[in-house]
This record gives sequence, structure tokens and C-alpha cells, in this order.
Amino acid sequence: MTINQLPVELLQKIFTLYVQGQSEYHARASHERRHQSTRLVDPDDEEEEEMEFAEGIAGEDEEEPPLSYPQPLRRSTPIHLSVVCRYWRSITLSMPELWASVDVRTPLDPRDVPIYEAWFARSGEELLDLSVCDSEVVQGRDDSHRGGPAYASSSSSSSNEESKDALFTILQRAVSVCHKWKKVRLTVQEHDAGRMVVADLSRFSDSEFASPPGSATPIAPNLESFDITLKETGAASYPAAGGGGGSRFGGAGLGGIGAGMGGVVTLPPSLSTPIIHILCRALCLSPKLTGASWGAYVDQEMMSYVPFNRLQRLGLEFISDRDAREVLSRCTELREVSVGRYGAPLSSGALHSPIGANQYHYHNHHHQQQYAMQSGNGNPVMLAKLEVATLNFKDEFTAPPTFFTSFLAPSLKELNMPYGFGAELHPEEGWKALARFLDRSGCTLRTLRFCEAVRMRAHEEGAMRRFLESRVFKGLRECSSGEGRRVMLRGCERETGAWR
Repeated sequence: MTINQLPVELLQKIFTLYVQGQSEYHARASHERRHQSTRLVDPDDEEEEEMEFAEGIAGEDEEEPPLSYPQPLRRSTPIHLSVVCRYWRSITLSMPELWASVDVRTPLDPRDVPIYEAWFARSGEELLDLSVCDSEVVQGRDDSHRGGPAYASSSSSSSNEESKDALFTILQRAVSVCHKWKKVRLTVQEHDAGRMVVADLSRFSDSEFASPPGSATPIAPNLESFDITLKETGAASYPAAGGGGGSRFGGAGLGGIGAGMGGVVTLPPSLSTPIIHILCRALCLSPKLTGASWGAYVDQEMMSYVPFNRLQRLGLEFISDRDAREVLSRCTELREVSVGRYGAPLSSGALHSPIGANQYHYHNHHHQQQYAMQSGNGNPVMLAKLEVATLNFKDEFTAPPTFFTSFLAPSLKELNMPYGFGAELHPEEGWKALARFLDRSGCTLRTLRFCEAVRMRAHEEGAMRRFLESRVFKGLRECSSGEGRRVMLRGCERETGAWR
């Protein structure tokens, strides 16, 4: 019996698990892996699709390059299913749900634009899980260091401009179907997001300047979660696609919307608000929003429009001890929180003086201890529904992070601390603070991942082993440390030689 002899319903189920399962897995790992482009194939071009698919199979026996994010994901798209044979193609084209997960990353080729346009069209009325990622933002490298077929033979500025124009056109197409957005992950440069906003000014400005506030129609009424990371460029003007008044790919250009000399679009004075606020404010209008994440600090402006009281999942790139209490106290429904950098007390909190992450200045040892004592004197904030917390203490704490004195989490089941308690805090003090936090919360911690991003020193390992014998850790079922090593737990067979 061959696979094509299986019932159509079973094949459809297999296809769904293949596409959606792989997309979800790689979306979670997108910020931890390197990016490189893979040429997409248009299923409407039968000769090209069969040739390129055959080349892909023939090349699989060759030596694999270093692990990268898009390589496995680009092999698990509905496009790749549709080029296996005519029968599979007919099935994939009859299943709009297969096309509901759209993943875009640079560098792009101009030929990718119509493929993505067809991808959007084939999703029909299905709600979209959209991910757009600029590899330059993730890698932090200039174009000359980027890999991928689009740049294999040339790293010229013209190739870069073509990629940016293609990205802009695809973003425009994505915005045109924003009523279908269910989940959105946008990791791009600030000026690319600015071009997208200016190109559809009426849509975004309606949500930005609605009077009275909240009266605007949501631009994404079905949106459940968003993840926005913009690389700051300090741009107040944005080049039109192709350097002229219109896109070379046939999309709507920027000419006529504040266009100046040389195809440059300047934000109108009324749009002096940072792009991150324009985007987030518009997305926060969704009545279904339960998850939000952005690669920026929380300032007072965000506090005015983000519906923290409805969020079940919250991701923050930066937050300080001082600001965490004010932000998280509003999150009454919070079940999962992730903080990229949980900082020591600031000399000037972001909520009170909006400053960039690179301008943070930390207190000295005395001020940190003083703030820790002050925080401990107040009533802890109850995070009643919090189940999963990921906290990166990467800064130089010399007093225990006040998260352990400022909050209670009776439902906490999983705690991830990739950098432990930071570089300067004595491990005994950190473990004591954590043990007291768990004891006061009355929670049963099931999973602990500690120092997986750094190598622990001998005295840190010793402190960890001693404290894991404490009563508050008796419920642990999974515990791992540096380099993914599992820690030996009482009554468990999952031992590792590193801890015997």
C-alpha cells in the first residue's frame, strides 16, 4: 500500500500536522537561530517546480550547512507538498487552512513577491498566522555577512534594494488582509515598518488619533497575539519602493503621501509618535487580544493603551525591578511571562523617563540593597494565574532580584532562568531568595531551567545541588542546567553523570 492509497481525509490530516506543526516549532525558535533564504517555488509554474524540487532532493545527501532557522521550515510549507505530484497538489490547493501560516524572511528575491501574493490568496477566509523577519535585525550583521541564495553571487547594494522593495510590497499585501490576522510576529527595521505605516496612512492613523479614544474600528479584529521587534534607525523619513513613486512589483507606491524629492516619504507632523506606538496601539484595539510581546521597554505611553488586564501571555525585552511591579500588577489574567532582560533598579525608570535600553544606568551596591529592602516592605503583588516565567537576570545584581520579594505566584509550574542570578550576586543569596519566594507563594514547581545560557562555576553548582534538596523543590519533575544537562532529582531515573 502506497501513501497515495490512504483515504483523502487521512492525507489531509497528515499534511496539516506536517505544515502547522513544523511552523509552530520553528516560530518559537526563530530568534535563537541564524537566518538564510531559500528560494520559494511557485506551484503554478510546473516545469520550474519539478526541476527545483528534484534539485532539492538530489542535494540532501551533500554535507549539511550549520543549522539555520528557515532551512527546515522552508521544507515544510504547502508549496513543497504541492510539488511532489499532481495528486498532492490538488489536495493542498483544496485546503486553505494549509496556507494560513505565512512565513517571510529576508533576503528576498523579486520573484518571491507573486508567490507570497498567491499564498495569501490561497488562504481563503482562514485566519492568518503571519511571521515577517528581517535577518539583518536578528543577526545584527550588515548585508555583506548574510548568507542565502539571493546573495550567493553578489552582495551589491542593488540586491539589497531589491530585497527591501520585495519586503515592502509583501508587507503592503499583508496589511491589506489584516482583518484575517490571528497571530503576527514582525521583526524588521524601524524604517521598513515606517514605510508600511505611511503607505496605508488612513488605516493606521484612524486607530492612532480616534476621537474619543477607543472609538476606532480595530484594524485586526481577529488578532489574538502579536510580537513586534523593531530595530531602531532613527528615521523620520522613509524611501519609497524602488526609489520612486511606486513599487517595481506592481504594488501601491508611496508617491502622493508626503512624498518629497527623490521618492522619499516623510512622516507627517501628526505622526511624530514613534512607529512602535503606532503599530502597537493599532493592534491593541483587537477585542480578542490575549498575548503581546515587543522588543522595547515599557514607557508611560504604552501603559495608556495596552490592555494588560486581558493579557494571558506577555513578553518584554527590557524591564527593571522598579517598573515590573507597576506593569505586572495590572496583568490579572497573566499565565506566561518572558523578560529578555530583567534589570537591576534604574537611576531613572523607563516609565518615568522614557529612555532607550542602551541608556540604562544602574545603581551602585548600596542603592540596590536599599531598593530591595524597600520593595520587601510593601505587600507582594499576587500573580494568581501565572504558570510559566522566563526571567533573564543578565545584569550585575549585588542584591537578590526583587522579583522574588515583590510578587507571589501560587500557580507557578515552570521557571526558566537562562543566566541564573546574574554575574555578581552570590549564588547562596540568590537561591535563598528563590526558595523563600516559592515557599511564600505556596506553589509546586515542576520544571526549573537554570543557567542554560552560561557555564556555571563549581561553587554555583554546589549551591544548586544543596538547595534542590530543600522542601520547596520536592515537586520538581524536570530540572536542567548549563548546556542542557539534566540534574539528578530524588525518585527520578533521569540522571546525568555531570551531577553524580
